[in-house]
This record gives sequence, C-alpha cells and structure tokens, in this order.
Amino acid sequence: MSSDTTSADVAALAEQVQERLPEPLPDVTELWKALEVLQPGLDARGWRMNDTQRLALATHLAAAVRRFGSGEEVAAIDPVFFAEVSDDAMALAGELLAPIQKTPDIQVEEKFLVAVHLDAAQIS
Repeated sequence: MSSDTTSADVAALAEQVQERLPEPLPDVTELWKALEVLQPGLDARGWRMNDTQRLALATHLAAAVRRFGSGEEVAAIDPVFFAEVSDDAMALAGELLAPIQKTPDIQVEEKFLVAVHLDAAQIS
C-alpha cells in the first residue's frame, strides 16, 4: 500500500486478514477503523511497511478487535521485554488502538504488541 491509501486498499487488507484467521471476524468495521489510521500515522513519521509487515500488523489488530469485543486481555508481559520499543511506536500503537478500544484505557501489553510491529517499520 502506498501513502495514497484508499478505502479499497483498507478493504483489501481486511479481506486478506479475514482469509487467514482461523475464525474470521463477524464484522470487519472495527478492523477498518484501525487500518484507516495506519498509513497516515506511518506517513507522519516517515516510516514504511512492506506488504508482509502490514499483513502481520493487520492480523494482530484483528486479534485485538476480537479481544476488545470479548473483554479478554493480553496476559501480563514483563516490561523489560519491551525496553527497546520506541516512544514513537508506542504512540502510534495507541492511535491505532484508540478507534477500536471499548474502555477508556488501552492495556499497555496490547500497545506493546502493536508497537513491536511498528518499530519494524521504523527500521525498514
């Protein structure tokens, strides 16, 4: 996807994710909300993701949509594992998760898992 991401690009990526999930999301609207934030967030930071990175992140976002919908949380993760995750990646992770979260606060572990994907884009 280029920086001129369209609704068709978001729909195509969401469809790719749905095809790979063991149990597809019943409604991809929430996933679309997060994916619509992705390219502008990457562009603002001068980061690029290849198609494989983008699909991996989108698949994780689909899992987050499912967890947010069910109230499930990611198991606690020792923050030492994420010491190398950049503040910019954490900020963009928060931006991606904000449109789909069901509670006022995003679980830090959820943000860490998304941020790892984003740091890969930062160093690409």
